[in-house]
Amino acid sequence: GTAEEKQLFPHRACRSVKVIDMEDKTDIKPLITQNLGPFIVPGEVDLEDEDFDFEQEAEFSAYKADQVHELKRGTGGRRLVHGDLSSRKRLKPHVEATCVIIFIPPRHHLLLRFAMSAKTCVVRVWTDRSHLLSYMDALFNSWIARIH
Repeated sequence: GTAEEKQLFPHRACRSVKVIDMEDKTDIKPLITQNLGPFIVPGEVDLEDEDFDFEQEAEFSAYKADQVHELKRGTGGRRLVHGDLSSRKRLKPHVEATCVIIFIPPRHHLLLRFAMSAKTCVVRVWTDRSHLLSYMDALFNSWIARIH
């Protein structure tokens, strides 16, 4: 881990990542507030940039939208749009972050970082109590069920 992680977590730190696909980021924001509201870190948090490729995700979404449009126009999806993709402007999605920190007595911590674009939410989880990660999967799976 990084020096920051070693300072925050003198014991062994555990990390996990969950990618949640959604129709719109307004789907997940209320779930974060309802379930984790008291633990949301207010204001700006100085963090490293998210390394998930949100631009590629936006390109895939745009490509899928083109395919659906072609199907609706009655071409049966047979027309390839690869030329359209290369001439398309690179999409620079807006990514919004929400951070959560929870202290679990007597000495454990759970940190969550939600990086949200229009269609994808990447949740990074750090903890010094590995058992907590299994609870996170159950929580996020319940959110996914509610979104879809």
